[in-house]
Amino acid sequence: MQEEKKENLKTGDGLADASHQLKQLAKLLRGQLEVKDRKQLQTIYKSCFIGSEAVSVLVKSGSVKTREEAVYLGNLMLAVDIFHHVTKEHNFKDEDLYYQFLCDKEAFEENEKKEDTSQNWKWSDKETIESIDNEKKDNLQTKLGDLSTEINPTKITQNETFGIWPMDAYNQQLLNYVHPNKWISPKPKSKYTLIVIGTNQDFSTIFFFSDFLFLNKRGGVGGLACASDAAAIGGDVAVIERHLLGGTHLNNGCVPSKALLKAAKVAWYAVHRAQEFGLAVEGKITVDFAKVMARMRSIRAKLAHHDACEHLAKINGLDLYLECAEFLSGTKIKVGEKVLNFARAVIATGAKPFIPLIPGIDNVEYLTSHTLWNLTELPKKLAIIGSGPGKKNTKKQANKKIEYFLFFPAPSTSSYIFFKKYCRKLKVIVLSRRNRILSREDKEASKVANTSLQSCGVHFELGVKYKSIDYVDPKQGKSSGIKIVVQMAAGKAYQEIVVSELLIATGRKPNIENLGLEKAMVRYDVHRGIAVNDYLQTSNSNIYAIGDCCTRFQYTHMAGAMAKIAIRNALLFEHAKCSDLLIPWCTYTFPEIAHVGLHESNLISRGVEYDIIKVNLSENDRSICQNETQGFVKVLIKKGADQIFGCTIVAENAGDIINEITLAIQTNTGLGYFAGVVHPYPTVAEGIKAAGDAYNRTRLTFVAKIFLRRILSARR
Repeated sequence: MQEEKKENLKTGDGLADASHQLKQLAKLLRGQLEVKDRKQLQTIYKSCFIGSEAVSVLVKSGSVKTREEAVYLGNLMLAVDIFHHVTKEHNFKDEDLYYQFLCDKEAFEENEKKEDTSQNWKWSDKETIESIDNEKKDNLQTKLGDLSTEINPTKITQNETFGIWPMDAYNQQLLNYVHPNKWISPKPKSKYTLIVIGTNQDFSTIFFFSDFLFLNKRGGVGGLACASDAAAIGGDVAVIERHLLGGTHLNNGCVPSKALLKAAKVAWYAVHRAQEFGLAVEGKITVDFAKVMARMRSIRAKLAHHDACEHLAKINGLDLYLECAEFLSGTKIKVGEKVLNFARAVIATGAKPFIPLIPGIDNVEYLTSHTLWNLTELPKKLAIIGSGPGKKNTKKQANKKIEYFLFFPAPSTSSYIFFKKYCRKLKVIVLSRRNRILSREDKEASKVANTSLQSCGVHFELGVKYKSIDYVDPKQGKSSGIKIVVQMAAGKAYQEIVVSELLIATGRKPNIENLGLEKAMVRYDVHRGIAVNDYLQTSNSNIYAIGDCCTRFQYTHMAGAMAKIAIRNALLFEHAKCSDLLIPWCTYTFPEIAHVGLHESNLISRGVEYDIIKVNLSENDRSICQNETQGFVKVLIKKGADQIFGCTIVAENAGDIINEITLAIQTNTGLGYFAGVVHPYPTVAEGIKAAGDAYNRTRLTFVAKIFLRRILSARR
């Protein structure tokens, strides 16, 4: 039958006859199918029918003999625009997919206007969105106010886009994923074991499920991991996010910074180090800063689908609320105008940039780790306040600052320096109250980073005292320049530093304001965050906290590990301890600095005796081939025993190499074991094997040497 129809369609008469037959079939379908409004996830589709039901009608009517032939006819009708898939993503299929007749013009036009779908209305839309009834309007979480106004990306401000800027195609795609405008909140289930309460503050998120609740101000990796894991084991899960899903790591942390670091490394080798490898670069190599930043935004948008609202709702089966939340009690939480009940909760509200108390700082426009990524033009001169963790700083923020130096005029040691070095017009100066950068890292590692950054053109002023910050001309504002008055050293006169941009990188503080924690009987400190025990329980045993809001180890991987502990303890009745976690970290300078375990300062303060096994990469064949010999592998072991206390690695890709030592400490494997582990040659990781050999040689005492000589002499 299908062959006959295909042959008939080759002729004009066949086409006319086929068109008439298809219209008759369409009338048949319209008369027997149940055409009505249908809801999928949070989207309502007007006047639609189900594909599998249409196939059944065609077969029962005798129009076709098999369901396969019915699918073929359905695709013919779809091809001549008799009907179409509601989102135009599928051909006609014998599945539970929704289709609409185009003759239902009212329903079709209504979908085209995108009045009732959260997934179809995009930030890039410029059409006028007509008003809707009050009941629907209450469910729409839009930042743009009156929906009857015209949406024009060129008129949207940064505040309306949660700090994401500029509103190009990449950032529009990002926002469509992580905070789609006009998202319709789901109808709460009749009863949750746990009631979640939101906050009145922007950037708050709550994750909850029938037996569990998660609060996450930025929908970051910790909260999303909790929600996904809970859903995977069968829990009813809901997510409440007032800001952007994906958290810091996607929107203004790991992802954008590493994208820029790659650009910095390419420029570093092409421009600065080409001659070391016998390469002559002729002509002028320039850096197109706008394109570098556009590439970063494109990568961020490309990765955003993992944390997309539709992905979480459809794939993970989560209820997603893009609203504020606030605890009403220890068992209830308010989300928008709704009140939810819960049995347990997890707070994962993250952290935000800490702004130091410097006179006048509130009067100037400065950059932070959240707004740095919005730059489209290279600053002429950049000053960075902060170079390592201080009283208010965290290791994560210290590492991020150092990375900023490499790709900006001084925002971080690894990123900002790159632009200073390769865009000669750019000047970078780093100001810090402390006497050395990365003050909590190994001193030798800090010295390597300092030398590397200075070779890139970054200028450090350490041990300074701040007097004031203001515009050069307050009437002209930022265009006149930002004036920083500092005392470079004790007893010296104050000096003025004038820059075009100022980056504040002095640490992060927990996001815990306006959550209603007092009502939930949750103890917290505005500087240290939420107080938790080793099981991640707060003072309310039914409420847990994870991530940056309750730990000094503000890393993405730390938040993910804590999320798993919270799930195990809250839902699976286990007693997993956070103190059992071993957290490595890496500062992505050139070369990288990776560490795990204890530092020498920790051992000295605890009065623990230790030995140092150090291998310089100047003796590593791969490092010599790559002209990367300034690094080392430094292992701290228990004095007189083969027990690893900690390790610092300074090398290219040190963050990948440190995992070997992390596994050893986690499994209580001694350093000497690595002497027998075969490593590929030549690799930088052989430095760990060399450290194992070095440790084994320390076990060969003077008496043992004499004894072995006698044995070998006897075997001649």
